[in-house]
Amino acid sequence: MKRTDLAYIAGIIDGEGFITIRCDRKANDKHSLYVGVGNTERWLLEWLRANFGGKLVTSHKPEGYKDFFQWAIVSRSAGNFLKLILPYLKLKKGQAELALQFQEKKYNEVTGKRRGSRTSDEVIYEKACQVLMSTLNKRGKHDKAGAYGNPVPSLSKDDYCRQEGVETRDENRPVNKSQQIPPSQADEEIVHPPRKLEEQDA
Repeated sequence: MKRTDLAYIAGIIDGEGFITIRCDRKANDKHSLYVGVGNTERWLLEWLRANFGGKLVTSHKPEGYKDFFQWAIVSRSAGNFLKLILPYLKLKKGQAELALQFQEKKYNEVTGKRRGSRTSDEVIYEKACQVLMSTLNKRGKHDKAGAYGNPVPSLSKDDYCRQEGVETRDENRPVNKSQQIPPSQADEEIVHPPRKLEEQDA
């Protein structure tokens, strides 16, 4: 995919997309990264799904109103997607950096595979990322933090513990920063096999 296409997609995410971390209470408080776009133009979301995967959900509206469509991609696929568009994001660059930082913690740095059972520290860290992501999304595009390319503030496990009044004896551990893909590499073509587009009703 060309740089112009990636810049166009980044504009869509900035304007009509979302980057968030959700907690599944039914799965032992598992936290997952979600990235998506909501729009009334189905062709746009079909194009995103054909190129990056994910799911497309349709919300049928009453007669006289356009149906609403939502495309979403989750976890590791969402992280790979954000790495491609990160150099071109403006309004949601802070959220994307935090999302990549969160996602990298969930996988072994050497093997690239998902880590096993989570430690209590890792559970606290995932919750901290969720809280910070929620804060960034609430602040809006005109806030100084996480907007217009400003770096996202790093929130360590101990920072979160002090904020929430949780006792911990562990020392501060540095948070890995996400690695951005240089524009020269992001310009390479992405080849995907053709997919049958299927509509899934909400």
